[in-house]
Amino acid sequence: MITINTVLIGNILSFIAAVLFVLMGLAKTRKKMLTLQLAQVLFLGFSNIVLHAFTGAVMNFVALVRNILCLKFRYTLLMKIVISAVLVGLGLYANNRGLLGVLPIIGTVLVTCCLDFTNVPRLKLAYIISCLLWAFYDFAVSNYSSCLMDIFGITSNIIGIITVKRAEGKAQ
Repeated sequence: MITINTVLIGNILSFIAAVLFVLMGLAKTRKKMLTLQLAQVLFLGFSNIVLHAFTGAVMNFVALVRNILCLKFRYTLLMKIVISAVLVGLGLYANNRGLLGVLPIIGTVLVTCCLDFTNVPRLKLAYIISCLLWAFYDFAVSNYSSCLMDIFGITSNIIGIITVKRAEGKAQ
């Protein structure tokens, strides 16, 4: 049962993740982005469990494993396909929110498919689209800190794209 205390605890965990996510959006390298996201998705996974948002929890814990694999090994097409299949399969199995529960699956699979992008602005664009999908889900499951984080994440990734593009322009 979701109580006000449950919502409060879930949102505190999400707030910690929010700080990490905004820092991730300002990161200038893929490695730093993925490292910050490791901690972020861990806090989000626990937040989603507290809020009984099980699709979100599964997406975050699989994303944690995905990011560890991406940091340790070369990200291959086979890894991308297997991880995407696991995300879809486990996400649909854990979904307790109907069509709403499909949004984080789509957003997480999108990022999974784009993690091998070496073009940082394109990777950040994938995060922006994913954040839009997650924002609707987070609001609906009373994860207001995460919803706000999604909005700030969108903003920080836009700033990150502009910063990288400016740096590329000055280097030429």
